[in-house]
Amino acid sequence: MEEKAIHIAIDNLTIGYKNPIVRHISAKIEAGSLIGLIGENGAGKSTLLKTLARFISPLQGEIAINNKRLENFSLEELSKILSIVTTQRVSISHYKVEDVVAFGRYPYGKWTRNLTGQDKEIVFNAIDDVQGKHLTGKYINELSDGEYQRIMIARCLAQNTPVILLDEPTAFLDLNGKYEIINLLQTLANQRNKIIIFSSHDLSLAIKYVSKLWFIQHNELLEDTPEDLILSGNMERIIHSSLISFNAISGDFECAYQYHSKLNLSGSDLAVKWTKNALNKLGWIVTNQIAYPSLQINENKNYFTWIYKQSNESEEIEFYSMNDLSLFLKRLTKNKTL
Repeated sequence: MEEKAIHIAIDNLTIGYKNPIVRHISAKIEAGSLIGLIGENGAGKSTLLKTLARFISPLQGEIAINNKRLENFSLEELSKILSIVTTQRVSISHYKVEDVVAFGRYPYGKWTRNLTGQDKEIVFNAIDDVQGKHLTGKYINELSDGEYQRIMIARCLAQNTPVILLDEPTAFLDLNGKYEIINLLQTLANQRNKIIIFSSHDLSLAIKYVSKLWFIQHNELLEDTPEDLILSGNMERIIHSSLISFNAISGDFECAYQYHSKLNLSGSDLAVKWTKNALNKLGWIVTNQIAYPSLQINENKNYFTWIYKQSNESEEIEFYSMNDLSLFLKRLTKNKTL
């Protein structure tokens, strides 16, 4: 069911505690937005989320929801508009999973003992939405960190707010869990017209799903779509490091390896991609120019073979796994420089 459209306006906002952390934030957020908040540790991601949730007051500027300033909402009004999942694990050991999710119905005058049939349906649908059905009946202190995070998101869904803020929602999840949760957040934004803002260190994951990226860098916030940041070249300028670089074609981050040797590589696209990945880690620069040493990848139905040749006159050496090839190249290039 599509919810009532809502929008947020942030105007010249400066956040912090006694001293400013991020200055002059201005942004307009429309319903149906999934926003990834990215920044280094201590950059101010959690502070911004807490300011948006009215846990702390801004040092300057204002936040308005549907043209009404944030500080003018009563707590009851705000609890029906905005929900938040923090990184801090709350100790509520004597409650079961469904009881914790049912806390989300509290703004509507409901408690775990006076839930209607409709309230209970909302609670269990929320648990199902985060793939947590198998957790019902368990006590909250029995859950792993990842399971606990899912249930906290389910509580927000039971609260049925058009705005959800999440501080590092994928921090404790395995690979499948990360994609499941971010995919869920995208679905909630797109299909239920919610505004969802989450902080994360996983920029590669955020790029694939979010409608907007918020970068906190040098005490300022840069806002744009991932696609515009990449096409304009700003992504490569933002991610500047001697250790990593951003590949605008693949959308991935690449390590800055120390190279000591060159090698001509040929074969099918898939085989070349992953062979190059292994070679780069070993310190080899890959080229498609005709030269020696060379590595030719042959693809059969069920396996690959790698044919190495040191020079035009040398014999070919055949390998049947990347592991064997890697061990050979390690021995070959020991103490060798480019």
